[in-house]
Amino acid sequence: MATIDFKFRNQILGNDIGSTLAYCYQCATCSGACPVAQVTEGRYNPRRLILDALLGLKEKIFGEENVFNIWGCTV
Repeated sequence: MATIDFKFRNQILGNDIGSTLAYCYQCATCSGACPVAQVTEGRYNPRRLILDALLGLKEKIFGEENVFNIWGCTV
């Protein structure tokens, strides 16, 4: 189970990016257009990363393959 990093969560929500991420999460264009999401069979989901950021799940965002899958995003 992931641990909530409240300091990280407060940093996200305390900046302008917090409200931007909330709108971004609702849009979901990234998930539909992401070529990595389409070939990883559900292991990678950019929309899930946004939700994890809003929830303060820092370990999930910066862990495993997530960081490496974002680098080539053009959406």
